[in-house]
Amino acid sequence: MTDRTSSSPAASTRAPRNAACTSCRTSKVRCNPGREPGTPCQRCAKLELECAVDPTFRRVTRRRATPEGIADTSHTTYSQLDQLAREVQAIKQAVDTTTQLSPQTTTAASLCTSRLQSNRASHASPSSITAIGTQSAYSGPASPHGRTVTDTPVPLGSVTPSQPRALNSLPFTGGQIDRCFQDYFEHFHKHFPVVSDQDPNKCYDTSPLLFWVVVLIAHRRLDKDTNHYQTVAPGNNSTATTTRPLTDFVKQETDTIIAKLPLTLPLMHALLLIAAWGLYPGIRFISDTAHWLVGLVNNSCLVLGLHTNKGRHAAFSHPSFDVKVSDHQAAVTWTACCVLSQRVSSYLGLPATSPSFNKATREILHSSLLPPIFQVQLECQSFISRISKTVSSCLEETLGVPSELVRMFEDEWDQNQASLLARHPDPLTTLHTLLVLQEVQIYYLLPIGGTQSSDRSSSSQHSLEADALRCYDTAQQIIAHVSHLDETTNFLLYVPHIYFRAIVTSVFIIFKVVRSALPLRHRGIRHDTAAKSCADALPICRRVSVVEGDLPWRLARCVEVWQSRSAAHLERIRTCNNDASITAAADTTAPEQPDSDLEPITVDTYRERMAASLSFDFMNRWKTRYGPVHMGPYGREQVPQQQQPAPYAPTTAMTGILASQAGTEVPPSAAVSDLDPLLGADWGFLDDFNWNFDATGGI
Repeated sequence: MTDRTSSSPAASTRAPRNAACTSCRTSKVRCNPGREPGTPCQRCAKLELECAVDPTFRRVTRRRATPEGIADTSHTTYSQLDQLAREVQAIKQAVDTTTQLSPQTTTAASLCTSRLQSNRASHASPSSITAIGTQSAYSGPASPHGRTVTDTPVPLGSVTPSQPRALNSLPFTGGQIDRCFQDYFEHFHKHFPVVSDQDPNKCYDTSPLLFWVVVLIAHRRLDKDTNHYQTVAPGNNSTATTTRPLTDFVKQETDTIIAKLPLTLPLMHALLLIAAWGLYPGIRFISDTAHWLVGLVNNSCLVLGLHTNKGRHAAFSHPSFDVKVSDHQAAVTWTACCVLSQRVSSYLGLPATSPSFNKATREILHSSLLPPIFQVQLECQSFISRISKTVSSCLEETLGVPSELVRMFEDEWDQNQASLLARHPDPLTTLHTLLVLQEVQIYYLLPIGGTQSSDRSSSSQHSLEADALRCYDTAQQIIAHVSHLDETTNFLLYVPHIYFRAIVTSVFIIFKVVRSALPLRHRGIRHDTAAKSCADALPICRRVSVVEGDLPWRLARCVEVWQSRSAAHLERIRTCNNDASITAAADTTAPEQPDSDLEPITVDTYRERMAASLSFDFMNRWKTRYGPVHMGPYGREQVPQQQQPAPYAPTTAMTGILASQAGTEVPPSAAVSDLDPLLGADWGFLDDFNWNFDATGGI
């Protein structure tokens, strides 16, 4: 027994110990103590680790270290390894290409130091950073109007160069990413300031979707060859080729986060930007994904209690929602949700997805928590929300709005407009106030009673025409103000989609009045101003367009047709202005312009769509008059076959594929300018109006 015990190797070579070392306990392996007391165990000695014995030590598992409800960012599934390898390879290729093109190898530290010194000399601020890495390739953007846009650096919050990124097989260098973020916060951010993190690296670590959305908004306006901001031109698909992978990624990620309610704050901001600039593919005239995207953000705000403008509210705090939001972030996010929800509801004619502007929202209206532009937008949309509720009840009962009620709202807004302009004397504030006034005046065109002038008395008809003229004057002011903003600040290149839709309504109003009988009876409609407003409508749509086939591009094709078909009406206005007698002018022009070719001044259909009814009614009239034939773009040699419908190719908005890639060549509109103007019309734009509605009774 003694020999057996003495021959045991454990008894002779190991010192007894009751506890394993902390390293072995953390790795969940067996700890073999050293031969002498105080020496490390066999595993720690072999791996050269610190060997310490702590009886109070407790091993912390990965599940215990990760808060409940938050996914571990270090966890990567095996299905993503191949994609990660492709991205790393693309980054290596981009870095190698940049190194070969550069005559000298410059380290990131030297680039950052030289950039910091130059900014201190020019701006006296070390936080003002220009583009890095490939800064020389990104010169200041040139304006189509012949002026140079000032390339003022925007503080990015960090002097650390941006990491190069790759989206599938599309690489982005650090300089490109820095330039996109700089351009976004310099030009786009001021229109919808919901993003607070200006550091690209931190933004990517927080939310890759938000990072790529910011890159997409800025990069889709930047031409790949010239690095200049420009409008889309026929045959120029370089920007679209680069933008396509970004758009596909945004759509894929947006579809996958629907089931992740409540959303985190960065995901809310990403969805708000997607809805504001119309980045989700498939946007049509009457269907817009922004309505349900804002609904997702609204539901998340309500669940997390952000509608109270508090980062953490006792009534909405839950252990499973580990949300760390400041009061400022909560107020900005909820304000952006309310503003965006009301704007989308206005141009779609649908009820707002967000609840009413509550007490907490009204309390922060003049608070320092909100940026000035959000204070203006919140006050404007709060007024529109109150009007929409009142008008909606009137339309449900009588399919019309009393003119006295509209005049009361108009007088009230005149007072609010003066106060708002006094507090925020800015050109953007002027535009927002004019858009609200226009939306109020549209309800003049939805009177109670019959839609025909014979159904109204002479006094009510005269009052209706006077109200319509005021609405026409407001629309002209909006078009003129937008054109002036674009000439001075390139406004149309950066305007959000939600406000472009309101500007389009001004175009509808102008063409509707020009083609009506109002110019025959009122000298207030001048030929020079009417012709200029009609002429400015086309470049406005073209300037907003980003890729060939998007909604502004298709609308521009329709405006071309409206201009050509309205030339005779503009000539009639010129005759009325030059004639001494309005009655004589009306008599002389009446045979040339039959009544069937005149637009009614009132809105006859879709009245339950509130302010959007004017746009829907105008578009439906044009499709009814000029037929539902899908007329594709014809070349000069195809004129004899113009009676046959061309093969219809879906547009980019429906499929995400350019018409040229789908086998249909889209020549410039000037190629058919001397032919029938309808030959170049994109009638697919009007497919949204194949509705089986009663034309006399509205919806």
